[in-house]
Amino acid sequence: MKSKALIILRDLWKKDMEEDELTASQREVKAAAQLIRAEISEHEYNTNHYPSLNDIHDLEVEFQSVVPPLLQSLLTELVSC
Repeated sequence: MKSKALIILRDLWKKDMEEDELTASQREVKAAAQLIRAEISEHEYNTNHYPSLNDIHDLEVEFQSVVPPLLQSLLTELVSC
């Protein structure tokens, strides 16, 4: 009886730990999204000039000048996986 109780308690503990990890990961993702959203809102954009075809072809330069740094980091991490 005692060993069954220990197994049940251990299983419940493991389940709680897994849920806590998932919740912690979800909180981290939500916090990252909020930071990126705030950075996008604060970023200054040139709305007086539409990029030319040559500007668009030079994607790396255009990417760095238009996309905020935190979003660049996220996209780089996602693509490099």
